[in-house]
Amino acid sequence: MDILSGPLYFRVLITQQPLTHDYVDRMLDALFTGMGPSPETGAGM
Repeated sequence: MDILSGPLYFRVLITQQPLTHDYVDRMLDALFTGMGPSPETGAGM
């Protein structure tokens, strides 16, 4: 859960920048890419 909420809190509380749809989309893309299967194991293992 921290990997999802950390960047949001940092952006709002530390940098005081607004949360935009583009920022949230890029953050979720990075999160889901990182949670996917690694190239070494592949999806079928």
